[in-house]
Amino acid sequence: MFAKLKILLNTHFKIQPKRPNFKSTICSVNGKRYKYGFNGKEKDNETYGEGNAYDFGARIYDSRLGRWLSLDPAFRDYASISPYVGFGNNPFVFIDPDGERLYFVGGANNDQDGWNYINRFKNIFTSKGIEGFTRINASGGKIKDIAFTASYKNFSHVGQHIVKTDKGLELKLKRRDHVQITKAVNVILADLKANPLKDGEQLNLAGYSYGSVLQAHVALRLADQGIKVNNLILVGSPISDKSELYKALTTNENICKVIRHDIKGDKLSNPQSEKEFIEGGKQNSTDTGPHFDLARPGAEADKKIGELGDKLKTEGVK
Repeated sequence: MFAKLKILLNTHFKIQPKRPNFKSTICSVNGKRYKYGFNGKEKDNETYGEGNAYDFGARIYDSRLGRWLSLDPAFRDYASISPYVGFGNNPFVFIDPDGERLYFVGGANNDQDGWNYINRFKNIFTSKGIEGFTRINASGGKIKDIAFTASYKNFSHVGQHIVKTDKGLELKLKRRDHVQITKAVNVILADLKANPLKDGEQLNLAGYSYGSVLQAHVALRLADQGIKVNNLILVGSPISDKSELYKALTTNENICKVIRHDIKGDKLSNPQSEKEFIEGGKQNSTDTGPHFDLARPGAEADKKIGELGDKLKTEGVK
């Protein structure tokens, strides 16, 4: 008996071949490392380390622990299930079907300076009852994002081409295009295809600074395809309310509401001229500029994010 047990133990605990380095096993697409995994969700490598956590929108899943890092926002509806489990505690049968419906783009460089304000927006908005916060990273890096903002902040179209019609020649404007716009649009379209909107579910877009300019163009692309955007939320936006872009947003029948949240004392929020925009850049050349009042770490910024959350609730965002 003991001889058989010894054989079984030796078999069970035999030395396994060395596993390959984790980084070398990640799939790649077009030479770039593929960022999606469990349940088709994006790996949150920036905040929680390489390949350790997955962003499910409403909360983060730590694959090493097999646990969520926060409560399920809908735990009150499932009193019989622990608020820290997911998928009905059976991830082999169920997936997370709710792609969440507030798509958020951060400022230039996608919160790479260590402030973690995008996750703070998510947590505070969720605590206010605005659920479905999904972070979109369409950043090209700080310099490219700033250049994009300067070039795309006021116009929805660029150039023109001539179309021949039976009644003569007709001029048509062409929608402005950019790789960062396309990237963000494709992420949202893929999510909507995988998880179609339910009856009464809102499709909301939000962006801070550079992110507000990007989301404005994303909203127009979605509207062009007949997709209704319930709320477009522009935080600290360099888009002038006198610009052609703003007019295009506020007159589009598929964009139900545009909500501005201009930051007090910030010349980059709703600049009324190119001169004021340039002055805003100088005003906010350091982290102490008012443009960062909802981003820099600290209780004061979190309070302002909470006030914005309250404002959005009164505007009907959910």
